[in-house]
Amino acid sequence: MRTLGRRPGGRGPKVLVAAPPAGKFVASDASGSGDGTFGSPWTLAQAAAVSTGAQPGDTVWMRNGTYTLNAILNIACDGTSGSRITFRSYPGEWAKIKGSNENTFSPVTNMLIDVVGDYVNLVDLEFYHDWVSRLQPTWTPDGGFGGVDAHGPGFQIRNCVLHDLGAVAIGHWVQAQTGEIYGCLILDNGHHANDTPHGLGTYCQNQTPYTRSMKHNISMHNFIEGVSSKTAAGYVDNFTIEENIFGPNVAHYDGHLGTASGGSVLIYDITNVMNGNSMIGNVCWNVDDGNYFNGGPAFQHYYGDTGFASFTFNNNWCAGDGTTAIFSTAEDVSGTLTVNGNTMWLFNIPGGSRLLIEEAPDGTPGIRAYDNNDYYWSNASVFYGWRLRIAEVATDYTINAAGWTDYRAVAGEATSTFTAGAAVKPPDQTWLFANARETGRANIAVVNATALASTVNVNCDSVLSTGQSWWLYNASNPFNGAIASGTYTSGAGINVPMTVAVAGPSATPIGTGITVAP
Repeated sequence: MRTLGRRPGGRGPKVLVAAPPAGKFVASDASGSGDGTFGSPWTLAQAAAVSTGAQPGDTVWMRNGTYTLNAILNIACDGTSGSRITFRSYPGEWAKIKGSNENTFSPVTNMLIDVVGDYVNLVDLEFYHDWVSRLQPTWTPDGGFGGVDAHGPGFQIRNCVLHDLGAVAIGHWVQAQTGEIYGCLILDNGHHANDTPHGLGTYCQNQTPYTRSMKHNISMHNFIEGVSSKTAAGYVDNFTIEENIFGPNVAHYDGHLGTASGGSVLIYDITNVMNGNSMIGNVCWNVDDGNYFNGGPAFQHYYGDTGFASFTFNNNWCAGDGTTAIFSTAEDVSGTLTVNGNTMWLFNIPGGSRLLIEEAPDGTPGIRAYDNNDYYWSNASVFYGWRLRIAEVATDYTINAAGWTDYRAVAGEATSTFTAGAAVKPPDQTWLFANARETGRANIAVVNATALASTVNVNCDSVLSTGQSWWLYNASNPFNGAIASGTYTSGAGINVPMTVAVAGPSATPIGTGITVAP
């Protein structure tokens, strides 16, 4: 997984600003008596205050520097649907919001930021904590010490970097109606309690009639799931998870091993019927690397006891250690489950694993719409490949030609394919997800399992034009400089290095040390 164009989080070549842009200004070394002008900036707390802080339509320009917090900061200023308030880095600069370590941040169960105001945007910012140690045996499972909570309607977070946070990097709650998480880099979030990992990239809830979008993000190396919408008392409706890149999760470090198997994405509601959720065009790679990450299921969608009204899982590319995709409920349901155009690649076979598990027992016509999927099994062993549960009877189908035939007779999948064998791999493939909010920026993902080439060429004509300078960063370790750079020529593409080492979470991270680009 690579990020292309401007430096991660929106950093790029310094922009020469002839005059300060319109808006309010904050600085990390502000006195606290400023009025928010360019020459007399606010503190971040002043800008965030209700009534006296930023007003509808304001852009709050955060000057270069590190804004260190010892306690949660509530962003309470209110925008409107037509006049949002936006907090973002000043052009050509980079603002970091950092929590002090777990011994000085008080209380440690709190998040770093809670956006309680209406229609607030966070753009081109970095969020992280200092740590003394990620081993916290006395913390509750959810711990705390996280990143950004959102409770205000209309919340948006775009092109931000969130890393080395505690329980969860982004908490997007049901009160944050019609929200968006776009273009963010979310990695290395979580902690260990007695050698059991805890921590999520993103936690979300949403309720009809509102919508929630998560698009063009990269999320990886989080200590449990990349995205979790798991609730026993809330709502999980109308999520669109589209064209994201999800890397492996369940992290361990410094001799402390993760014992769980976290999925890239988990959607689960035990109490209420889920409705209108979709996962489209994502790349999910959740495979044990034998070093930092355990891997696990690529995708899980549990309906609990109440079922679902509709769910769409289309055009995703999934590879997992364990089941690649799970669609499961405890009771009969009457919704439509659409699974179409996906690639599913199963590596290993821990107990209970399948290429696909569907446990929706109601066999009513129309509930299952499966077709045009490609299944790959990289092993010569005979094992179960698919599980269907209909009318309370679960049937496992062997992962071979006969099992495939029997499964298709029930599930349909008239144009789907299945390929198995010790050397079987899906075709190599590249993805370029152009950032719609920032010209010249994109995320790249590459599958290079067959050719094992040292570089892979990716055409970037939709993002770059001849003569433009570009930088390419390793998304798993974006703060160590570009892994490639150059001047673009249309039609020539760029050669993406395939030999970059994967970085794991540090036992005692102390921040990124980002500096402004020359």
